Amino acid sequence: MSSTENIRKKIRPVYNLRNKKAFDHFIENHELAVVVVYHYICPHCEIYLPMYKKLAAEFTDDPRPAFGKIHIQLRWMIEDADLRGDVEEENVFLKKYDVGKKVPATMFFRSGKLLWKLDGRLDPPVFRGLVQKLKESDVDEV
Repeated sequence: MSSTENIRKKIRPVYNLRNKKAFDHFIENHELAVVVVYHYICPHCEIYLPMYKKLAAEFTDDPRPAFGKIHIQLRWMIEDADLRGDVEEENVFLKKYDVGKKVPATMFFRSGKLLWKLDGRLDPPVFRGLVQKLKESDVDEV
């Protein structure tokens, strides 16, 4: 195997989770998962997403968490703009994980179970520390 193939094998992408079904499948099928919830017009998200992708690429050793991102339509923005559409599925997601006007939000899962959710941008040392704790065997709380 060439060194380029070896690098590609180790560095997995940040998966784009397009809906609640994809999100549920992602967290249920990865023992360790980290997901960031964002909105494309959120200035904090614009700063955080590139950093999140870069930090996710640092974790190449096993057990390696799977990293994902999910874009939400922020119910309050939909209501303010008086937009129509089926947002029921998203509202269920927002309520279940207490995500609303607090984006970006970073969630850490083990075996489909939410361990921690932190609102706002995480500094790189905090992010690295939380991922390391996630990788430890019997951590249930920070």
